[in-house]
Amino acid sequence: MKQNARLYIIEAFLLLLQTVDYKKITVTMIVKKAGVNRKTFYDYFENRENLLDQVEKEILNEFILTLGESTVEKINEARRLIESGQPLSQTIAVCHHIQSYQYFYKVRLNEGEFIHRFTDLIYTYLYRFSGNAATSTYISYGTIGYIKKWIDAECKEPIESIAYGMASATFKSLTESKLSTGGF
Repeated sequence: MKQNARLYIIEAFLLLLQTVDYKKITVTMIVKKAGVNRKTFYDYFENRENLLDQVEKEILNEFILTLGESTVEKINEARRLIESGQPLSQTIAVCHHIQSYQYFYKVRLNEGEFIHRFTDLIYTYLYRFSGNAATSTYISYGTIGYIKKWIDAECKEPIESIAYGMASATFKSLTESKLSTGGF
């Protein structure tokens, strides 16, 4: 139990986010739902905010892993799929990630500091491929807006539709940027 206690606490916290406003979630609620005592909670986390910060780091690391590497081969495959009207498996995976943590993102995407960190993460990923700061900035903020709109609508639009929309908008901007700089 002890080695799993941290995971139980995180799972309980994420479950509570589905039904309780973050500001109303207490350590007592978390430990009760997790089936652990307060001391165990404090063995892993300083307070509720520290729990949220640690959960954020883990979720954003998972997000980056879901994005994967951006290679020329992947871009060429993306072009082929988008031109044929198909969503990208990578973007579908990102959408599944977002949907599985939609309540976490719903809370955090209303906080300016998180939006900035999340946007920087996406920007860094895109800039490695495009080398264009303006394009990477534009796409990263647009992606955050697209994700937020989907989450605010309770992720009702099908993942394939969202994934195709995100990928086609991103790909078009990236390829136009690469073509204008002679990248392809």
